[in-house]
Amino acid sequence: MDDERILAEMESGLSRDAPVLVARTETLNEQFPQPDRPENARHSRPDPRLVTAIALAMVAARALIIAAALNSPPAPLDGEGAKPAALSAVFATDP
Repeated sequence: MDDERILAEMESGLSRDAPVLVARTETLNEQFPQPDRPENARHSRPDPRLVTAIALAMVAARALIIAAALNSPPAPLDGEGAKPAALSAVFATDP
């Protein structure tokens, strides 16, 4: 791979130019070892069918919520028809 060759050249250049950095990096790698991972673990991507299914489910859920909100019955009105029933009690008092 071309990328691996470029990374190897960069690593050899850094080890030649900055031996102190190499020593620190090796010390840190010894103190905090990385768990072994499969080679392709960094490059794995989710299945496109799964991503599509999740996206469609989210769109469907939003559509159902919007449809339920739009189809809900309106609040009951008082006899006058202009004020909601909750506010009519406030305005019903005669001075």
